[in-house]
Amino acid sequence: MSISIIDHAIAMQQNPAQVSDWAPIINDAIATHPEEIITFPPRPPSGNDFFVCNATIEVGSSNASRPVVLRGEVADWGHGTRLRFPVGVQALSIRAPRSRLEDIAVIGPGRGTGAAIARAVLVEAQCELRRFTVYQFNGTGIEISADRNRNPPTNANNWYMERCFVKSCGLHGIHVHGGDTNNGVSIATSVTDCLGHAVWDDSFLGCQWIGGHVDATQGQDAYRAERGSRRALFLGCYSEGSAPITVELSSMLIGGHSQTAFQGTGTTLHDAAMRNITLVSPTLRAADKVDDANAQWLCRLVVPDDGFYIVSYDGRLKADGTPKFPNHFGWVRALFKNQVEAFGFSFGKAQGGGGQRR
Repeated sequence: MSISIIDHAIAMQQNPAQVSDWAPIINDAIATHPEEIITFPPRPPSGNDFFVCNATIEVGSSNASRPVVLRGEVADWGHGTRLRFPVGVQALSIRAPRSRLEDIAVIGPGRGTGAAIARAVLVEAQCELRRFTVYQFNGTGIEISADRNRNPPTNANNWYMERCFVKSCGLHGIHVHGGDTNNGVSIATSVTDCLGHAVWDDSFLGCQWIGGHVDATQGQDAYRAERGSRRALFLGCYSEGSAPITVELSSMLIGGHSQTAFQGTGTTLHDAAMRNITLVSPTLRAADKVDDANAQWLCRLVVPDDGFYIVSYDGRLKADGTPKFPNHFGWVRALFKNQVEAFGFSFGKAQGGGGQRR
């Protein structure tokens, strides 16, 4: 079932064309219509471009609350369903598990305006954010924070966001932390012009960031995953500007585009440069880690299968036609402790060929 927020205002004896604060109406609709879809038009009947809200929208009071769906129409920072909040007010708190927000934008008073708030949106439950925008808040844009050991316990594991925008916020763009914020997935999310880290994965076990975009982050990291217990994955993520990328063991960055260098001990496979790759063979229990920031000839992949290895390497040639890195074979042989009897190399490929144990 669905109910229009306009109809709910009328049910509360309010004239929708004269409402000056929509927060009490939205919060009452959420409390009154759990497990239903609450719909919003692109703008209120008053002709104002924004649904003005002077208090936080509470999507559930705890992880025991029943879910709700808030659905707007074609929203970003300049169009569609936009909820506007004054200085010092957090926009949203999401505690009802499996709730969903889509096609809604929350608009702040301006980055650097008034006293800073901790965040615009606080997620403390498993939820979905789809085509959701956060714009111009003087704090973190989206903070996902949960732990079952807190009082009251919270759990945001398996959170999900898709095609979301976080823009012009005074602290971090998206910050994930806490013992139960793991295995979240972000797809095609864009974070631009924020003053802290753009995307900061500080969850206990790590989340997946796919096809992300970061631009104009000022002074801190574009993507950051720093704790050793984490298994964060950044796949095909794009970064513009001078902000560094920090990926620590055991997180990983694969593909994408960046205009800056990588930092940290995590694994990166990017632009033909491989760092901190672990090679494993059936006969080696202790993995050997490779880290050479000055060379790009490192073995990229080893697939163990009953003594058979596929190895990618840099097969570039010198001007005289001889291998540019003739010690590849010796290095691989040493890595596998002389268990590699012979490798068949073809140095004719610009980016390397394959090797096979024989």
